Amino acid sequence: DSLEAYNYFLRGTEESAKLYHQNARRFLEKAIELDPTFASAYLELAGNYSALSMHEEAKITYEKAKTFAEKATEKERLGIESTYARVIERNPEKSFRILKQMAKKYPKEKGVHQRLAGYYNERKMYDKAIEEYNKTLELDPNYGNALNELAYTFLDVKQYERAIELLKRYATVSPGDANPFDSMGYAYFRIGRLDEAIAKFKEAIEVKPDFEVSIRCIQYVYALKQEYSEAMKWADQYIQVFKHLRKKTTGYLIKGFYYGWLGSLNKSMSELK
Repeated sequence: DSLEAYNYFLRGTEESAKLYHQNARRFLEKAIELDPTFASAYLELAGNYSALSMHEEAKITYEKAKTFAEKATEKERLGIESTYARVIERNPEKSFRILKQMAKKYPKEKGVHQRLAGYYNERKMYDKAIEEYNKTLELDPNYGNALNELAYTFLDVKQYERAIELLKRYATVSPGDANPFDSMGYAYFRIGRLDEAIAKFKEAIEVKPDFEVSIRCIQYVYALKQEYSEAMKWADQYIQVFKHLRKKTTGYLIKGFYYGWLGSLNKSMSELK
Protein backbone atom coordinates (compact mmCIF):
# COMPACT_ATOMS: atom_id res chain seq x y z
CA ASP A 1 0.00 0.00 0.00
CA SER A 2 2.73 2.49 0.85
CA LEU A 3 4.47 2.00 -2.50
CA GLU A 4 1.18 2.61 -4.29
CA ALA A 5 0.54 5.64 -2.04
CA TYR A 6 3.99 6.98 -2.90
CA ASN A 7 3.28 6.61 -6.63
CA TYR A 8 0.06 8.61 -6.24
CA PHE A 9 2.02 11.18 -4.22
CA LEU A 10 4.59 11.55 -7.02
CA ARG A 11 1.84 11.98 -9.61
CA GLY A 12 0.18 14.55 -7.36
CA THR A 13 3.38 16.58 -6.97
CA GLU A 14 3.90 16.51 -10.76
CA GLU A 15 0.38 17.86 -11.36
CA SER A 16 0.87 20.41 -8.60
CA ALA A 17 4.07 21.68 -10.25
CA LYS A 18 2.05 22.26 -13.45
CA LEU A 19 -0.53 24.17 -11.35
CA TYR A 20 -3.16 21.58 -12.29
CA HIS A 21 -4.56 21.71 -8.77
CA GLN A 22 -7.72 19.62 -9.27
CA ASN A 23 -5.69 16.79 -10.82
CA ALA A 24 -3.12 17.06 -8.03
CA ARG A 25 -5.87 16.98 -5.42
CA ARG A 26 -7.29 13.71 -6.78
CA PHE A 27 -3.91 11.93 -6.75
CA LEU A 28 -2.94 13.23 -3.31
CA GLU A 29 -6.29 12.34 -1.75
CA LYS A 30 -5.78 8.82 -3.12
CA ALA A 31 -2.27 8.72 -1.59
CA ILE A 32 -3.56 9.51 1.90
CA GLU A 33 -6.50 7.15 1.48
CA LEU A 34 -3.90 4.39 0.96
CA ASP A 35 -1.58 5.68 3.69
CA PRO A 36 -3.47 7.82 6.25
CA THR A 37 -0.22 8.81 8.05
CA PHE A 38 1.61 10.09 4.92
CA ALA A 39 2.75 13.50 6.23
CA SER A 40 4.30 14.85 3.00
CA ALA A 41 1.16 13.97 1.04
CA TYR A 42 -0.94 15.94 3.54
CA LEU A 43 1.43 18.91 3.15
CA GLU A 44 1.25 18.85 -0.65
CA LEU A 45 -2.53 18.37 -0.58
CA ALA A 46 -2.98 21.32 1.80
CA GLY A 47 -1.13 23.59 -0.65
CA ASN A 48 -3.43 22.48 -3.46
CA TYR A 49 -6.54 23.02 -1.32
CA SER A 50 -5.31 26.59 -0.68
CA ALA A 51 -4.83 27.15 -4.42
CA LEU A 52 -8.41 25.92 -4.98
CA SER A 53 -9.72 28.39 -2.33
CA MET A 54 -10.66 25.44 -0.08
CA HIS A 55 -9.25 27.23 2.96
CA GLU A 56 -10.95 25.25 5.73
CA GLU A 57 -9.87 21.94 4.16
CA ALA A 58 -6.34 23.34 3.76
CA LYS A 59 -6.10 24.27 7.45
CA ILE A 60 -7.28 20.82 8.60
CA THR A 61 -4.82 19.15 6.20
CA TYR A 62 -1.85 21.27 7.35
CA GLU A 63 -2.69 20.19 10.90
CA LYS A 64 -2.63 16.53 9.81
CA ALA A 65 0.76 17.05 8.12
CA LYS A 66 2.08 18.46 11.41
CA THR A 67 0.55 15.60 13.42
CA PHE A 68 2.19 12.90 11.29
CA ALA A 69 5.48 14.78 10.74
CA GLU A 70 7.18 12.80 13.53
CA LYS A 71 6.80 9.63 11.39
CA ALA A 72 8.53 11.31 8.41
CA THR A 73 12.27 11.70 7.68
CA GLU A 74 14.04 14.62 9.34
CA LYS A 75 14.21 16.50 6.02
CA GLU A 76 10.46 16.07 5.46
CA ARG A 77 9.71 17.01 9.08
CA LEU A 78 11.69 20.25 8.83
CA GLY A 79 9.96 21.08 5.53
CA ILE A 80 6.57 20.56 7.17
CA GLU A 81 7.54 22.66 10.21
CA SER A 82 8.75 25.50 7.98
CA THR A 83 5.53 25.57 5.95
CA TYR A 84 3.37 25.20 9.07
CA ALA A 85 5.16 28.15 10.70
CA ARG A 86 4.57 30.32 7.63
CA VAL A 87 0.99 29.35 6.81
CA ILE A 88 -0.70 28.36 10.08
CA GLU A 89 1.37 30.14 12.75
CA ARG A 90 1.88 33.13 10.44
CA ASN A 91 5.48 33.35 11.60
CA PRO A 92 7.63 33.90 8.48
CA GLU A 93 10.80 34.49 10.52
CA LYS A 94 10.51 31.07 12.18
CA SER A 95 9.84 29.51 8.77
CA PHE A 96 12.94 31.28 7.40
CA ARG A 97 15.14 30.07 10.30
CA ILE A 98 14.09 26.47 9.62
CA LEU A 99 14.81 26.90 5.89
CA LYS A 100 18.29 28.29 6.66
CA GLN A 101 18.91 25.28 8.92
CA MET A 102 17.79 22.98 6.09
CA ALA A 103 20.00 24.74 3.52
CA LYS A 104 22.99 24.15 5.80
CA LYS A 105 22.09 20.52 6.43
CA TYR A 106 20.90 19.65 2.91
CA PRO A 107 22.76 22.03 0.55
CA LYS A 108 21.84 19.94 -2.51
CA GLU A 109 18.07 20.13 -1.84
CA LYS A 110 16.83 22.38 -4.67
CA GLY A 111 13.39 22.96 -3.11
CA VAL A 112 14.96 24.56 -0.03
CA HIS A 113 16.85 27.13 -2.13
CA GLN A 114 13.68 27.79 -4.13
CA ARG A 115 11.70 28.47 -0.95
CA LEU A 116 14.45 30.72 0.43
CA ALA A 117 14.27 32.65 -2.85
CA GLY A 118 10.50 32.98 -2.36
CA TYR A 119 11.07 34.40 1.14
CA TYR A 120 13.50 37.00 -0.22
CA ASN A 121 11.16 37.83 -3.11
CA GLU A 122 8.29 38.61 -0.74
CA ARG A 123 10.57 41.09 1.03
CA LYS A 124 11.73 42.63 -2.26
CA MET A 125 15.30 41.44 -1.53
CA TYR A 126 15.70 40.64 -5.21
CA ASP A 127 19.49 40.16 -5.32
CA LYS A 128 19.31 37.49 -2.62
CA ALA A 129 16.30 35.88 -4.33
CA ILE A 130 18.18 35.70 -7.65
CA GLU A 131 21.19 34.18 -5.86
CA GLU A 132 19.01 31.41 -4.33
CA TYR A 133 17.22 30.72 -7.63
CA ASN A 134 20.63 30.39 -9.31
CA LYS A 135 21.65 27.84 -6.65
CA THR A 136 18.42 25.95 -7.39
CA LEU A 137 19.12 25.95 -11.13
CA GLU A 138 22.75 24.87 -10.63
CA LEU A 139 21.33 21.76 -8.93
CA ASP A 140 18.70 21.23 -11.66
CA PRO A 141 19.00 23.44 -14.79
CA ASN A 142 15.66 22.10 -16.08
CA TYR A 143 13.64 22.87 -12.95
CA GLY A 144 10.64 24.56 -14.56
CA ASN A 145 9.14 26.18 -11.48
CA ALA A 146 12.44 27.82 -10.54
CA LEU A 147 12.86 29.15 -14.11
CA ASN A 148 9.33 30.53 -13.91
CA GLU A 149 9.77 32.17 -10.51
CA LEU A 150 13.16 33.63 -11.46
CA ALA A 151 11.54 35.10 -14.59
CA TYR A 152 8.93 36.81 -12.38
CA THR A 153 11.75 38.21 -10.23
CA PHE A 154 13.38 39.70 -13.34
CA LEU A 155 10.00 41.22 -14.28
CA ASP A 156 9.91 42.86 -10.84
CA VAL A 157 13.35 44.43 -11.40
CA LYS A 158 12.29 45.44 -14.95
CA GLN A 159 14.82 43.18 -16.70
CA TYR A 160 12.17 42.18 -19.23
CA GLU A 161 14.39 40.51 -21.83
CA ARG A 162 15.97 38.25 -19.19
CA ALA A 163 12.47 37.34 -17.99
CA ILE A 164 11.24 36.43 -21.49
CA GLU A 165 14.39 34.39 -22.15
CA LEU A 166 13.84 32.37 -18.93
CA LEU A 167 10.17 31.80 -19.78
CA LYS A 168 11.17 30.43 -23.18
CA ARG A 169 13.48 27.99 -21.37
CA TYR A 170 10.61 27.13 -19.02
CA ALA A 171 8.39 26.31 -22.02
CA THR A 172 11.16 24.15 -23.55
CA VAL A 173 11.59 22.06 -20.39
CA SER A 174 7.80 21.78 -19.79
CA PRO A 175 6.38 20.68 -23.16
CA GLY A 176 2.60 20.30 -23.21
CA ASP A 177 2.05 22.34 -20.01
CA ALA A 178 -0.27 25.35 -19.86
CA ASN A 179 1.56 27.46 -17.30
CA PRO A 180 4.58 28.48 -19.45
CA PHE A 181 2.14 30.10 -21.91
CA ASP A 182 0.26 31.76 -19.05
CA SER A 183 3.48 33.14 -17.56
CA MET A 184 4.56 34.43 -20.96
CA GLY A 185 1.14 36.09 -21.28
CA TYR A 186 1.61 37.75 -17.90
CA ALA A 187 5.10 38.94 -18.88
CA TYR A 188 3.80 40.52 -22.10
CA PHE A 189 0.98 42.11 -20.08
CA ARG A 190 3.54 43.62 -17.66
CA ILE A 191 5.53 45.01 -20.58
CA GLY A 192 2.35 46.45 -22.14
CA ARG A 193 2.27 44.15 -25.21
CA LEU A 194 -1.41 43.34 -24.73
CA ASP A 195 -2.16 41.54 -28.02
CA GLU A 196 0.78 39.19 -27.46
CA ALA A 197 -0.42 38.65 -23.89
CA ILE A 198 -3.88 37.63 -25.14
CA ALA A 199 -2.36 35.25 -27.72
CA LYS A 200 -0.31 33.50 -25.01
CA PHE A 201 -3.26 33.24 -22.60
CA LYS A 202 -5.26 31.65 -25.45
CA GLU A 203 -2.46 29.12 -26.00
CA ALA A 204 -2.58 28.20 -22.30
CA ILE A 205 -6.36 27.70 -22.51
CA GLU A 206 -5.97 25.57 -25.66
CA VAL A 207 -3.65 23.28 -23.71
CA LYS A 208 -5.95 23.20 -20.65
CA PRO A 209 -9.46 24.67 -21.14
CA ASP A 210 -10.04 25.04 -17.39
CA PHE A 211 -6.74 26.82 -16.65
CA GLU A 212 -8.29 29.34 -14.30
CA VAL A 213 -5.62 32.01 -14.08
CA SER A 214 -5.45 32.41 -17.89
CA ILE A 215 -9.24 32.73 -18.21
CA ARG A 216 -9.24 35.39 -15.48
CA CYS A 217 -6.31 37.27 -17.04
CA ILE A 218 -7.62 37.23 -20.61
CA GLN A 219 -10.94 38.84 -19.70
CA TYR A 220 -9.05 41.49 -17.69
CA VAL A 221 -6.73 42.33 -20.61
CA TYR A 222 -9.69 42.60 -22.99
CA ALA A 223 -11.39 44.97 -20.53
CA LEU A 224 -8.18 47.00 -20.32
CA LYS A 225 -8.31 47.31 -24.11
CA GLN A 226 -11.96 48.42 -23.72
CA GLU A 227 -13.11 45.39 -25.72
CA TYR A 228 -15.92 44.69 -23.28
CA SER A 229 -17.90 42.20 -25.38
CA GLU A 230 -14.79 39.96 -25.52
CA ALA A 231 -14.18 40.47 -21.79
CA MET A 232 -17.80 39.47 -21.11
CA LYS A 233 -17.43 36.39 -23.32
CA TRP A 234 -14.47 35.19 -21.25
CA ALA A 235 -16.33 35.92 -18.00
CA ASP A 236 -19.09 33.62 -19.35
CA GLN A 237 -16.44 31.01 -20.14
CA TYR A 238 -15.24 31.27 -16.53
CA ILE A 239 -18.79 30.62 -15.25
CA GLN A 240 -19.28 27.66 -17.61
CA VAL A 241 -15.94 25.97 -16.93
CA PHE A 242 -16.06 25.96 -13.13
CA LYS A 243 -18.56 23.85 -11.22
CA HIS A 244 -17.59 25.11 -7.75
CA LEU A 245 -20.11 27.72 -6.51
CA ARG A 246 -17.37 30.03 -5.19
CA LYS A 247 -15.73 30.10 -8.63
CA LYS A 248 -19.04 30.70 -10.43
CA THR A 249 -19.75 33.57 -8.02
CA THR A 250 -16.44 35.17 -9.04
CA GLY A 251 -17.53 34.99 -12.70
CA TYR A 252 -20.90 36.61 -11.95
CA LEU A 253 -19.19 39.36 -9.91
CA ILE A 254 -16.87 40.09 -12.85
CA LYS A 255 -19.83 40.31 -15.27
CA GLY A 256 -21.79 42.46 -12.81
CA PHE A 257 -18.85 44.84 -12.53
CA TYR A 258 -18.53 45.19 -16.32
CA TYR A 259 -22.25 45.85 -16.77
CA GLY A 260 -22.09 48.45 -13.99
CA TRP A 261 -19.01 50.04 -15.55
CA LEU A 262 -20.83 50.28 -18.89
CA GLY A 263 -23.87 51.87 -17.24
CA SER A 264 -26.23 48.86 -17.55
CA LEU A 265 -27.23 48.91 -13.89
CA ASN A 266 -30.22 46.56 -14.26
CA LYS A 267 -28.05 43.93 -15.96
CA SER A 268 -25.37 44.53 -13.34
CA MET A 269 -27.81 43.91 -10.47
CA SER A 270 -29.15 40.82 -12.26
CA GLU A 271 -25.64 39.29 -12.45
CA LEU A 272 -24.89 40.22 -8.84
CA LYS A 273 -27.99 38.39 -7.62
